[in-house]
Amino acid sequence: MLNKHLLTFIFSSSLFLLNAQDQNEVIWQSRTWVAKPMASQLMMEAMKIKTQKFNQGENAKNFPIMSFRILSGEMEGAIQRISYKSAEDWDTYLSQPKGTDFFRKKVIPLSDSDKSSGRFLAVSQEEHSYNGSGDDSNAKYSEVTRYLLKPGSNLRWNELRTKLVAAHQKAGSTARFSSFSITSGGLTPTFSLVVPFNSWSEYPSLLSTIFNQDAYDEAHGVGAWEKYLEVMNEIVLERKVFTREFLPELSSN
Repeated sequence: MLNKHLLTFIFSSSLFLLNAQDQNEVIWQSRTWVAKPMASQLMMEAMKIKTQKFNQGENAKNFPIMSFRILSGEMEGAIQRISYKSAEDWDTYLSQPKGTDFFRKKVIPLSDSDKSSGRFLAVSQEEHSYNGSGDDSNAKYSEVTRYLLKPGSNLRWNELRTKLVAAHQKAGSTARFSSFSITSGGLTPTFSLVVPFNSWSEYPSLLSTIFNQDAYDEAHGVGAWEKYLEVMNEIVLERKVFTREFLPELSSN
C-alpha cells in the first residue's frame, strides 16, 4: 500500500497542475516536519543523509530541496522542507523511488505525524516581489507572514501589493521581499510574504524597511499609507508570523 504522505502528494499535486496557467511559473511545495520526543537530532541527521544522497549534484537539477529550522511561531523547532519546479517540469516529473523509499523508512518514523503539517503548494508572485539589494543568495534567516483574506478580497489585495512594490521602485530602496500565493493545503485565499535577513541586528527594523510610510506616501500621495492600513484591516481575516533559519547542510547545493 502506498504511504499516506505519498498519496497526499500525488493527489494534491495533480489537482494543482491541472489548473496551472503558465508552464514557466514556479510551483513551490512545502511540508513541515515535527520530530518525536528526543528524536530531533536523529531526524535531522536522516534528512541530511537523504539530501546528500538524493538532492545534490546532478540530482539537484531534478530534485532541488531547501530546508529551514523554524525558530518561532506555532511550529517552533520543526523542519520545513521546500521543493520547487516550473509547471512544465512538474508535468514531466520523474519519480525518485530510492529517495522516496529512504525518506519513508528513515525520516518519517522519527516524525510526529499528528504534529507535522500537511503539504502546501504555492506559486511565486513576481509582480508583488522586490529585490533592490542586489543579492539573490539564500539568507541565513527569514521572516514569513501568512495572510488569510476574507472571501472576495483578492483584487483589493493585489492593488495594495502592486502599490507597495511601486513605492519601493520609485524610492530605489534596497529592500528585499518575495510574495507567494498559497493555492493548496490550507484555507484560501492565503498569501505569504518572505523577508530575508542575515543578522539579528537587522531584525528590529526589518518590517519598517518593507512597510515604509514615507516612501509609500511619496509614491502615492499624502494619506495613502493610512488608506493602505485601513484596507488591510478590512480584508485580512488572519495573520500568522514565524521566523526560520536556512539549513544549507539539509539543502541542495
